[in-house]
Amino acid sequence: MNETVLEMHFHNAILESIRSNLGLGTGRFNFYKYSPQKECFVGFDQAYVKTDLSENELFEQLKNDATNNGYNLANFFVGLFLQYKVVRHMKKRTRTTPQTITAPYLRVSIDSHRNERTGFSQHELLYNLNQNNGAFVYYACPMIFEREELYKQPADLSMLRLADITSCPSAYPDNE
Repeated sequence: MNETVLEMHFHNAILESIRSNLGLGTGRFNFYKYSPQKECFVGFDQAYVKTDLSENELFEQLKNDATNNGYNLANFFVGLFLQYKVVRHMKKRTRTTPQTITAPYLRVSIDSHRNERTGFSQHELLYNLNQNNGAFVYYACPMIFEREELYKQPADLSMLRLADITSCPSAYPDNE
């Protein structure tokens, strides 16, 4: 399974949760999902943002502030930003596994290599975005390991773990 399939699986459940708890639509939270060509400039898969900016204005501000200001956003908004990661169930340790980790364990890959087009890694963009008041940035880690679990409806949000970017000690620029 890839990130896109897992993202699609949880989309309606998250949308309904936001709708019932915070509201969706004009003057409330809106859903944003950019193409892969645009995503590399902002770092996240999807966002739920309360802002007066249009979709294009929001993207342009996020892109410009991410690439020019270290994501120091000028306009105030509140947003939930999610970057999905595939969780792997590891049955054995590898030679690169830290000694403190015993098998079995769960693992995700974080992209900390700089993108040639943007000059920033995905993790660096997310880490910098999270430094803004009102920006709540998470790695979304679905605990789905078998394809059959995708067919259960509705999606069970208790199977989605959110890893707060705040828990990361640094931006890990260029795979540090």
